[in-house]
Amino acid sequence: MIAEPTMVVDRLAETLVDPAWLWERRDMPEVLAVGCSAEGFLLGHLPGVVLPVYPFLKHNPLGSADIMDLARATAMIPADEFARVMESLGVTEHTSVVAYDDFDGTLSARLWWVLRYYGHEKVKVLDGGWHRWVMEGFSLAQKEGPHRHGHFVPVPHPDMACSTERLLERVRTRTATVVDARSRDEWQADPNYWGNKRRGRIPGSVHLDTGTLITEDLRTLRTSKELRLRLDEAGIPPAGEVVFYCQSGVAAALGALVLHLLGRDDGLLYEASMAEWANRDDTPLDCDADD
Repeated sequence: MIAEPTMVVDRLAETLVDPAWLWERRDMPEVLAVGCSAEGFLLGHLPGVVLPVYPFLKHNPLGSADIMDLARATAMIPADEFARVMESLGVTEHTSVVAYDDFDGTLSARLWWVLRYYGHEKVKVLDGGWHRWVMEGFSLAQKEGPHRHGHFVPVPHPDMACSTERLLERVRTRTATVVDARSRDEWQADPNYWGNKRRGRIPGSVHLDTGTLITEDLRTLRTSKELRLRLDEAGIPPAGEVVFYCQSGVAAALGALVLHLLGRDDGLLYEASMAEWANRDDTPLDCDADD
């Protein structure tokens, strides 16, 4: 069963923060706002904010910043590399990280998820991100915050992710709810923006456009009641293993975040997503345009 409302309130309070909460703590060394978008950083950013090296937090051996390269990366940023990134930002085991982006919440959800995957539970999300910060009249800075240095020890939690082989078994046995978190356009027609070898969707999957999980005005997450309704409408049952996928594990992270906020810990992220599934020859696809 879905958690009782008291648990939902607790998770919302411990995970989501508003601009006023962050503004009051802007000078606290133990609170660190981390931006997840280079474009938003250049436009003006939250005071004291620092920017992660790789926006998608994927394995990026060439250091490419091209969104097409990042969207086709199948592996998560390795533990040692992630530790170096976090240490360069000043993240330690005592740091409360507040992730934000200037997009639709998926990039901040991605940072939230990867931090928790590597064992850092002190991570929050600025609900509404950069857009809400500006809409509510809080000031922006033009320079990066003071340099910090931390000591970060990653402790991976592989049980939070789903491999391709594990997902193949789940699809074959139908023992998990597989959720396509891409846009409706990608779900229905798959225009193949990212140049995958094949097109389509994972057989038996249901669709949850993560863009519908946020409001149009402040770009905040919808109320818990509305989020529950959207999950119900998408065909996600109130219990049982749920595996989210998209193109590269970014939009899917927002689905995992929402499930967590609703009191559930049975949501997994298919890290490789369509970047791997649609580029292998042994993975089934529905509505495959190549057939």
